[in-house]
Amino acid sequence: MNKKSTYILIAILLVLVALYGWQKYRDGRVAMEIVENKKLINFSVDEINNVNIKIPGNTFDIQKQGTTWVMRGYPTLENEISDFITSLEDGILASVASINMGDIKEYGLDDDTNEIFILKNNDKVLGKIILGTKNINSGVVYLLRQDEKRIFVLNNFKPSVLANQWVSLLVEKTDKALVQKVGITTKDFKTEIAKSGDAYRVNGRWANQAKIDDLLNRVTKITAAQIPDETSTFSDFDTKIEITASTTPTILELAKKDDQGNFYWIKNSAGRLYILDKETYSLIVKQEKELK
Repeated sequence: MNKKSTYILIAILLVLVALYGWQKYRDGRVAMEIVENKKLINFSVDEINNVNIKIPGNTFDIQKQGTTWVMRGYPTLENEISDFITSLEDGILASVASINMGDIKEYGLDDDTNEIFILKNNDKVLGKIILGTKNINSGVVYLLRQDEKRIFVLNNFKPSVLANQWVSLLVEKTDKALVQKVGITTKDFKTEIAKSGDAYRVNGRWANQAKIDDLLNRVTKITAAQIPDETSTFSDFDTKIEITASTTPTILELAKKDDQGNFYWIKNSAGRLYILDKETYSLIVKQEKELK
């Protein structure tokens, strides 16, 4: 190799080194500039009234109605939503993990384990967040934001909330201390529990007060096994529970869901349909003889 060729190779090598150094400097500057804006979202959480959520095995929407968040018309768990909103508000972009979109697999951002949140104000999209690998103990999450080709490290986000049930399974809640009467009517029997002084009577007769107290505990706070799918409807109820604790009685309607009686439909006073398991049904639908 002659001197001219050697000089050319050295020059090419120097240019490549310079380009590499400039690229690394540029990458570092981009990361620094981005991390200066440390907030996860650049808008107020008060603007959010609709969130489309995709978690492994499920996709659903939650909407804000007044001060309550609902999913398909069912109230959500207040603590879960509060944690989620707080995480959006307090989430901090600690650093940029990578600006190479070829790295997304490394950070768990290209598979079915992602959680995706599209944050909206009515139909207007405010932002989109894709969460990847999470560390439950440290609260560190890798994420992508809408239209940004960068992988961030996110702090102060509670990934544990994402694995939990979002909708409340509380069918009905009544203040037990105010209950004056409970009527249970089926096609086979009728049970009326009425307060008389400091005690309760069943169909006008003495009954076991401990058993009645247990029934009242259960019937004034009923929890379902699940909510039905979106296409489910039912109206052929054959059992009614009427709880009188105020001027307006609370009425619950029930019926067997399957031939084996493993699950039961229950409609609450707001008209929402839930599914009860067999054990819960047997604990709230009682004959007089079971309360003696």
